[in-house]
Amino acid sequence: MSEGAIGIIVLCVTAIVVSLIVHTFIRRIMLATVVSATIATILFQVLAYLHAGYLDPFFLIAVVVGWCWDCLIAFVIGIPFWLVRKPRSRGHCRRCGYDLTGNVFGVCPECGTPI
Repeated sequence: MSEGAIGIIVLCVTAIVVSLIVHTFIRRIMLATVVSATIATILFQVLAYLHAGYLDPFFLIAVVVGWCWDCLIAFVIGIPFWLVRKPRSRGHCRRCGYDLTGNVFGVCPECGTPI
């Protein structure tokens, strides 16, 4: 396997791991995407520098392309987090989404969550 292919694999794995961690803590999808892409790009460039011992002559191009690629990966990974956190409409259970219209007991009959 060539060194370039290994670099692309390392870039993708770095973006995936950082995105999973960042999306766990930051609720807003676009902010989490930008933060995770920035962290993953910086981490990848530091790893590339430590491996090679010098900066690539096309360092700035690699940063821009890597950041764009990391943004795409981070956004795709953030979609499931965003869908789970999407706010429920008013009158529905926060946990399961059950319609609570007319409920006077103060507990969701579907999952038991207090209202």
